[in-house]
Amino acid sequence: MVKIKSDRILRNSFGRSVWPAEAEGHFAVNGSVTPFSSRRRLVLLLEGITKEHHSQFAGRLCESFVPDEENRTTIKMAVEEQLARLDAYLGAHLNSPLNLTLFTMLVIQDPTITETLTTATALYVLLTKLVTEKVTERISRKVWDPDIEYKISQFEDYNDGLAFRAMKRREYELQSDTVECLRGKCRELGLPHEELMSAFFTARSCRRGLFSALAYSYHHLRLQEFYTARHLYRSIVHSQNAEEVIHSYLAESVEWKSEQRFQNVLVHLTGLMARHSEHLAHVPGLLSQAHMPSTAVDPLLAHVVEAGLHPLVVQAAAAELQAHCEEWDGWVQVKNPGSLSALAPVLDEAPECVKTLALKASSRSPADESLTAAFRALSRKDVRLVLDLPNFYFSDQDLSITDETFHLISAAGETCCLEGFRGRLTPSALRLLPRCLKELRLRVDLRHVLVLSDVLPRLPNLEILGLKYEDPERYEVALLPPLPFSHRKLCFTFTPFVTDSEDDLQWASGTLARLCSQRPSGNCASIFFKNTSLTQTGIRRLFELLHEKGVSVSQRLDISLTQRPRDNAELSDLASSLGLGNFICHSSAQTAIM
Repeated sequence: MVKIKSDRILRNSFGRSVWPAEAEGHFAVNGSVTPFSSRRRLVLLLEGITKEHHSQFAGRLCESFVPDEENRTTIKMAVEEQLARLDAYLGAHLNSPLNLTLFTMLVIQDPTITETLTTATALYVLLTKLVTEKVTERISRKVWDPDIEYKISQFEDYNDGLAFRAMKRREYELQSDTVECLRGKCRELGLPHEELMSAFFTARSCRRGLFSALAYSYHHLRLQEFYTARHLYRSIVHSQNAEEVIHSYLAESVEWKSEQRFQNVLVHLTGLMARHSEHLAHVPGLLSQAHMPSTAVDPLLAHVVEAGLHPLVVQAAAAELQAHCEEWDGWVQVKNPGSLSALAPVLDEAPECVKTLALKASSRSPADESLTAAFRALSRKDVRLVLDLPNFYFSDQDLSITDETFHLISAAGETCCLEGFRGRLTPSALRLLPRCLKELRLRVDLRHVLVLSDVLPRLPNLEILGLKYEDPERYEVALLPPLPFSHRKLCFTFTPFVTDSEDDLQWASGTLARLCSQRPSGNCASIFFKNTSLTQTGIRRLFELLHEKGVSVSQRLDISLTQRPRDNAELSDLASSLGLGNFICHSSAQTAIM
């Protein structure tokens, strides 16, 4: 399955807008906006089986693997429960069809085997063990050998060493000498190479010159990274000088240290060492190699997660965080949802080194325990916080974090100061917004707007307000209160569906005019009409109504359209002449993923 993704990241300089002006109104491709009039560029991010389809895929596997209907229902429920639990920790690893298939097979064999699973390393240990068991069983049917298990483990050790070499040589498809080495090892052990190669590699038929041949590659690169980490782990365990092994690996790999694959190997290596605490003394050396070229500290926190929050690893990570904060003047970003569980213990262990934390929490549950723990730790820190909850902001569901969770941050007083927020809050939680808030981007409906009209005057430091307005009931304009916000920047994303109908246009323009009526000259920075089927005539009429009702736009006015307008230049000139800013139109296919 292919998913097209447009991601927005927090900016690294405070004092400017933390998020691009109503970013969901801009289709970002390679960091640039791509309106209709520009040259089209498309970036495809292959995500395998995306999280929302995990349960469906696993359910079909259960129907194939489990003939008994009663057992099948029980197992499907167990699989769904485990997938929901692992979503935050390992969701991306299960995007691979192979991984998800093996995971489902594990649960079918033993529904309790994954209940304590929380790390990627532990996942790959289980998956590779299952593959080894299956290939051993298959070969045992053809070859009687009392040492078959030992021989296959010998092949695995050899394969792990070649995986390391293949990474350094960038063999995304195994070179002929690597394949011959693997076949030679099979001959040496007296094992059928066809069975082993098909178990550990993907084969495809290709033509080389006049002849057809088999080309081999790893099932997916994360498996190769795990094999490499396993090879290094064995080398360290069996070495008289573990530090020399680590140093040798780092020296050999220095030219690709910054690559994510190198970092993944180190993280798996930490996870393997954490399974045997006597080897954890080597972890600080691994953490010192975490590549953090920017303010994002997720590569460091990933080690803490893989170590199961082991105290020794937490202490080492806190020391690295201290050094990183000194380099970046205390500015830290956390973007990966898997990092959230490690944030609280590291912050508790670290001295007061973090001055500004930009936290992107991809929580889906209103009562996320990891988020609550992180907030509790942050509430005791003297830190400026920028909090981004994209799943609550972009979701169509009526979900937000609980008032109790938000209260941990908002009531922190003079310690943790919430300076930026994007997400969704309950109307009662809006009354908890602190005075120190500088930027607020909310998904709102009429209930929220009514509360905001009371709350905004009590937020003297608020400079930027962005509202994603939802109104499926289409309440009368007179029910809306004017927003008492006269500060620097007001942005709107208008989500109700708008057509060329005069009633639609009157209501949409009237709603925005009402909300902006207390602004000087009705000015707002940007407006984005997210769902429309407007034509050239409808757009022109919308512009006229906005102007007649006193709405002006200082920067840009974006509209999502089902078809390209006949004369985009005419509409741009009209918008500019009516004081509605720079007009940009988007295809509905683009805005559907924003």
